[in-house]
Amino acid sequence: MDRKLVRGKDRKTGSFVVGYYLGESGGDAIIVEPSDIKYDLGCIDGCPVHECDPKTVGRIAPRNDADGKQVFEGDIIQYEDEYYYFDVTAEVKYGVYLQDGSDGEYGGAKVYGWYVEVISATPPEFDDEAEYPEYMKTTSIFVIPTFKVIGNVFNEK
Repeated sequence: MDRKLVRGKDRKTGSFVVGYYLGESGGDAIIVEPSDIKYDLGCIDGCPVHECDPKTVGRIAPRNDADGKQVFEGDIIQYEDEYYYFDVTAEVKYGVYLQDGSDGEYGGAKVYGWYVEVISATPPEFDDEAEYPEYMKTTSIFVIPTFKVIGNVFNEK
């Protein structure tokens, strides 16, 4: 992981902390708060060190939600799909995903980067029998005009 901000769940307090990932020790991911780190030396003497569950550590995304809240891997977001008018709930992820803008006609391409994976999609009232297209179940986070963080996969909603 690079030196960008991460978020992880502190094993002692059960709260999420935001800081820099320093590595793993004894099965814990070590996170130090931003104001307490010096890149060349690591942690400054006496700084608070958070021992976090490595499964809960996620990078900060390059976008904020509609309220200006920071977004991290593992966050659950809600948005309205502007093309199909579905209310969508999705998980924020980073990695390889299938992006398809052809309405499923050409199958799509593998892309690396920030994306969302749909958890659920509620159809609009005017077409409550509609099904959300399979090819839209993974999409770039950058094509969603506005969204709101409603929770994360580690604490649910």
